[in-house]
Amino acid sequence: MKILNVKNPYDRVELTTAVNHAEYVPHELEVWLPWNVEGVTTRSVFVEVSKDGSLSILDEANPLAGRKNVLSEDDRDGFVIRIPYYPQYEQLIAEATQGVRAFGSADDAMAYLVALTKRVEFMKKKNALTREFVRSGALQGVIYRRDGSISQNLLQLSGSTKTTHSFDLSDMKTDVIAEIQEAVEKVEDKLGAYQGLATSYKLIAGKNIHKKLSRHASTREAFALWSATGAVGNLGSALRDDLRKGFPITTGVDLVSYSKGKIGSTYFLDPDKALLCPVIEGLYQTRYAPGTGKDVVGTLGIPEYSKIESLGFDKGDEVEMEMAVVSYLERQEAIAEITSDE
Repeated sequence: MKILNVKNPYDRVELTTAVNHAEYVPHELEVWLPWNVEGVTTRSVFVEVSKDGSLSILDEANPLAGRKNVLSEDDRDGFVIRIPYYPQYEQLIAEATQGVRAFGSADDAMAYLVALTKRVEFMKKKNALTREFVRSGALQGVIYRRDGSISQNLLQLSGSTKTTHSFDLSDMKTDVIAEIQEAVEKVEDKLGAYQGLATSYKLIAGKNIHKKLSRHASTREAFALWSATGAVGNLGSALRDDLRKGFPITTGVDLVSYSKGKIGSTYFLDPDKALLCPVIEGLYQTRYAPGTGKDVVGTLGIPEYSKIESLGFDKGDEVEMEMAVVSYLERQEAIAEITSDE
């Protein structure tokens, strides 16, 4: 853990800089898929829907420029996305740190700063979990509110329909590899302008369906043949390896387990569903809006804002951390939802 090294912890700019340069904590969806991250200056964005169904955020226009939009621009279809706002507030009472000094130091002030750093890091972890939650929603075509309810359905707003593929995983005669390849073809048909740009695919599977896919007879046979082409030590690895970390279930498609994406007992992805996601630059988008402070309103949004205010009579501090984030796909139907119809 790195202790916050700020000259004035009550300054929003300095603390926010310290927070945003803290150690990176990896998360599955951020690692598996190439998210294009940008800041916007407003708490909502207008998303244009092109004739082929792809989405893109429009550039802001200058209302004082005096030039009217041409007719073709007036006829553009689109919708407004409200960027959800996720604030956090934590208090640290100085009395609670009394008698607890930092390791290797007898400085009480240092002990308090260590406790404050731990509090900020805890808040950052909650933000990271929220970002993962937001992105899991984007992959399923929805925008979530703070309480987990659906705020906006991007599939409906963009006039798209969910791409699905189902086959019977309880039948050991099912050719899983052929079914996955058919699902890839369905996705390819929905890529539009992104056709041919996929470098690979991630088959992100919920806990239950991952077990069925990875332990199916046809999958084991295919994986055994693949592993046998490598070193002798690979023989039998389909039976003994922990396949949750990912393996090529067919050419260009890695099957990975998404069992860790959850809050408590609530999973971000239904354990009985899998999402076939093409790995394409520019397909996956994340936008950050500015915080609510008067010093940041109207500026380009960044992932997190933090500020500390002293409690009355110097009894401690209150930490505020803000995040306003939304994620979406430029082609919502470019992901196939896979289920077992057993």
